Amino acid sequence: MTLEQILGHVDRYVNRTDPDYVTNRIAFVQAGHRWIERKFHGKEALFGRWDSAERVEAHVGVVPLPACYRASAELRVRRLPDRAPLRRIPPRAIRSEVQLDDGIVLDLRDTSQYDLPLYFAVAGRALEIRPLPAVALDLEIEGTGWAEPLTNPLDETVLSQEAPDAVIYAACREVWLFMGDEPQMMYWQAQAGQAVAEWIADRVAEEEPPTLVMETPG
Repeated sequence: MTLEQILGHVDRYVNRTDPDYVTNRIAFVQAGHRWIERKFHGKEALFGRWDSAERVEAHVGVVPLPACYRASAELRVRRLPDRAPLRRIPPRAIRSEVQLDDGIVLDLRDTSQYDLPLYFAVAGRALEIRPLPAVALDLEIEGTGWAEPLTNPLDETVLSQEAPDAVIYAACREVWLFMGDEPQMMYWQAQAGQAVAEWIADRVAEEEPPTLVMETPG
């Protein structure tokens, strides 16, 4: 099912024409798509895990992401050889002083100070690491290559093709979450969860076909 078709179903279910809905209707579908990706326990098997090692030269703060990277991918970045993890921060933390959720205040704008990288942010199809490394080192980048988000009317993904009902219901969940209607949000969340469960059951049935038993003559 395409984005255009999914939007048609969501429009009918939600039955709203106010600007809060109309302006954000594609964003609701995209958010619902991401919610399904994150809730689906088999995501790593379905969308494929990948990992790579990248050599980073001294004083270099930009590291390319693998070609299989998708904007919604789960990422883990570690320094080698000790595999010490880098903490993910929002891109704005590279450009200005920010306070993280745990109260830590970061100001990473000064790139003249070199040290072991501790943080990374995603900038397009690359990572920006801070602080810039004092010496050359290797980074391990690992993640799950989820589906491309739905953007254009004719876009389709694995989820929209195989589990369109789950995407539609999850989009409705996002609408009511945004609108602050908890009963409606919980209803559509339950519908989306049931659709995902049915999808998983179908996949298991396809991967493990029932044993055929020949009839006994007479």
